[in-house]
Amino acid sequence: MLKQSAGKAIGWIVRIVIIAGLVAVAVLDPFSSGGDQTTTDTAVIKNYDAVMDIERSGDLFLTETIDVDLPAGKHGIFKIFDKADPRRRGVSHPIQVESVERDGSPEVYTTVESSSRTETIRIGNASVTLEPGVHRYIIRSSTKNVFEEGDANTTLWWWDVVGAGWQMRIESASITANFPATPKKVECVMGENTPCDAQLLDRSMTLKTGALAPFEPVTVRVSFPAAALPAPPTGTNAALTIVLSLIAGLISGSIAVMMVAKTHEKAVGLPVLFEPPQGIYPALGAKVLNEVNSPYALQATLFDLAERGLLNLQGDDNGWNIAVVAEPSQTVMTAAEAHLLAKLGLN
Repeated sequence: MLKQSAGKAIGWIVRIVIIAGLVAVAVLDPFSSGGDQTTTDTAVIKNYDAVMDIERSGDLFLTETIDVDLPAGKHGIFKIFDKADPRRRGVSHPIQVESVERDGSPEVYTTVESSSRTETIRIGNASVTLEPGVHRYIIRSSTKNVFEEGDANTTLWWWDVVGAGWQMRIESASITANFPATPKKVECVMGENTPCDAQLLDRSMTLKTGALAPFEPVTVRVSFPAAALPAPPTGTNAALTIVLSLIAGLISGSIAVMMVAKTHEKAVGLPVLFEPPQGIYPALGAKVLNEVNSPYALQATLFDLAERGLLNLQGDDNGWNIAVVAEPSQTVMTAAEAHLLAKLGLN
């Protein structure tokens, strides 16, 4: 009995490690600052143009010119800014929105509730419906702390020049960045691993892309001689901090579980039930814990979306009626959940 109890305890520890790993992967992206992936938008960005002026202090001034083809019934667009640094704990990129224009005139905007890692503005008036067609938005904003330490004698500008928060697909993008020093090298990637061609000329960088899918970022990593710029803030390594915390917690938990197991002669009939970490929804949690696909994954996902306020479910053994009762674009969902709703015609 003792060996059986200890074996089950170890099995649950392994499962918890796997879930912790999923959470760590969700928040640690080595080459992207990321954005919440929710339902895509029916509008299309025909052209995205960004000009970035960066000062020696690490302050960045951004002007975005965005030509958006809006369908009927739209009031405006959303803009999501990343403000958390993905590699340095304790370093942030606070956002200051300077101005917003639409079709040459000032446009109203409001800051809406978002995650601790992002800042979202809603651009447009909820009481004004825009004419369908192409509208030009110009957004001016600034942030700071954009430089970071690289390898020996190197300072980096490692940045999503097209953010991962755009819910609309982008037909083309062009980026210009002006630096306070002459860079040594530039690397560029679209999405996770598609190379792109960025060009350096003196103290400037330019790049152009073709079509980008919703939520697909364009990331550059520009290297400078460390002596050419002031030392950037270092913070602490976010990945190392989380990994060390997980290791310490798991070691302590393992010791505690083993001590408890040794004091009981009879194996526990059922494991302790707990609420899964944020972002690990029932279908995914069941697959991780049981290591097989569940035949109830569809039902679990629909019930969970109803619990989160997006759906209303009514029915019995003979059939179910499913209704969307909230705005899908305002509900945080995984890509798989958004795909499921699209397949069911509920988006």
